[in-house]
Amino acid sequence: SQGKRPFKIRGKVNRKTLLAFGGRGCYAEIFDIGAMIFEPKKNKNQQASKKNIELSKQILVNNELVSDLAHKKEKEKNDDYFNLAKSAENYILVRQYAKAKEQYLSLFQKYSKLFARDIHNAVRCAVLSRDYNLALKWGLELSKKSIPISYFNSKLLNKLKVIPKEWKPFSIKYDSIYKVTSNKLNLNLKNNIQQLLIVDQADYGLDNRKDPKILLETTEKVTNKFIDVLKVNGFPSEEKIGAFIKNDTILISVPDFNVIIRHAVQQNPSKIDELNNLLNKAADSLTYDKNRCSNHRNFIGTSCFHIYKGNLYNSKSCGSNNAMVIKMKFMFNNPNNFILDKGDFIISEANEKNSKDQDEFYSQKFNFIMKLTDDWEFYNKN
Repeated sequence: SQGKRPFKIRGKVNRKTLLAFGGRGCYAEIFDIGAMIFEPKKNKNQQASKKNIELSKQILVNNELVSDLAHKKEKEKNDDYFNLAKSAENYILVRQYAKAKEQYLSLFQKYSKLFARDIHNAVRCAVLSRDYNLALKWGLELSKKSIPISYFNSKLLNKLKVIPKEWKPFSIKYDSIYKVTSNKLNLNLKNNIQQLLIVDQADYGLDNRKDPKILLETTEKVTNKFIDVLKVNGFPSEEKIGAFIKNDTILISVPDFNVIIRHAVQQNPSKIDELNNLLNKAADSLTYDKNRCSNHRNFIGTSCFHIYKGNLYNSKSCGSNNAMVIKMKFMFNNPNNFILDKGDFIISEANEKNSKDQDEFYSQKFNFIMKLTDDWEFYNKN
């Protein structure tokens, strides 16, 4: 009905060529019928050369290494995760729990699994927003981290038990998933990590700390064995060995074995590069929370903020940071037990033997910000 519609087509033509015209779309294509017939002996030599071509490997795309592109893609994915979590935590700091809940909702929609600390916060935001159905839905995810249902006995989460017709089916389903998850835990991996931690703490313990040379030797030995464990089992993630809680209801966001990694970072043993590569892979797969744990930060000489004798100080060599002050203040006024990334700070132990020298050091080098707590040894109780 449209009249003549001229077009051009180009292709290789021989005695076996077929020119085909389409229907309404006026589509045309040239087919080589001979190439469409199966001949076992045909192109035998070409197949050999094709095999050689397939063995080649592309290493650059737009002047970027292919390996770097893969890592870059994972990093962007991770950045999105932590940006959403950070945004939620910022809303928590100003007690806008409904807005924080929306950020966690985006996390659940974009990622198949979250770190236990983020689920922990999300459930609390849902409860404080009185969205109890969503709190139960998100709370169910903690069963996959091998966290027992006693976790919900805390004062805030007890509100979820008010409506028996919703709590009862939830508790039954939770226990069912928890049992399955617990039976799948890699107990050998958990035990191996625990044994390495015992060796580490035998020399690093505050009551019997060895001299620096012995500490270096211990870290060298423990790091080598830790690397061997990671190579065989992968990183001891929450899915593999379970998340940790204390007193039935308190989630421990930083497991005790993290001190093995921290000591390796501090002591710089011979295989530190190999360890870092393994940790980076775990971080890329979101099984190791490298971004928010203190293994790679909070070192003396690098942190602007110090807590000494319950007081918050800021180094005179650093600029002001109001956001950090708000975080630190929230850390000591956190009735709902949120777990937030508190940033980079040092807890300086008060030593009775040189208390006067320490007092003078903080008086000269630091600005007093505020009194955080009268309990000087709070860090030994967390």
